Amino acid sequence: MLKRFRVVGLCLVAVFALSAVAASSASAFTTFKAKLPTGGTFPASVTGTGGEQVFTDETGGTPVKCTAATATGVANSTSEPTTIQKVKYTGCKASIDNVHEIVAEYKIHANGEVDIVNPIAIKVEGIGACEIVVGAQEKLKLLTFENNAAKTEITTKAKEVGITSKGSGGLCGGAHTGGTYTGTVISKLEKGGELFVE
Repeated sequence: MLKRFRVVGLCLVAVFALSAVAASSASAFTTFKAKLPTGGTFPASVTGTGGEQVFTDETGGTPVKCTAATATGVANSTSEPTTIQKVKYTGCKASIDNVHEIVAEYKIHANGEVDIVNPIAIKVEGIGACEIVVGAQEKLKLLTFENNAAKTEITTKAKEVGITSKGSGGLCGGAHTGGTYTGTVISKLEKGGELFVE
């Protein structure tokens, strides 16, 4: 039996941002860069994939674990301080209970901050049936970015803290603070080219 169900605020971004960098804090960066192959035109599609993503809505809460994340976004120009990304989380469970597919939209900042653009619904089935809603919030921290050597892929690592959410039904009732999100997503331009942060 689940203890009071506490899910994470799904933030993150997971994110996958047009992110990247030489293994140091993302706070040192200010701009996402995109360089298209010959004949390429903006806007250019960005895609990202990741493995396990883990969310909790507060310390000691039951984690929601998703087996995969897929991200989509757009590079609108050669240089941007932020990017909008949509992330779909699949294969999600809270303990033994299945969780519906989760969809989130993030505004990712090159300095490592992330905004949740629209509310995110986390719906749990089974004996713990309930729903957690993560409302829109700004300047959550911290994402870190790494560029690969060729600057064609960006690895985004999320360690988001301070996420707030509100639950209803079953074991999810009440307001939650201090939610966390961890996960990694690797992103690239769909039709090739360079993608990095500096």
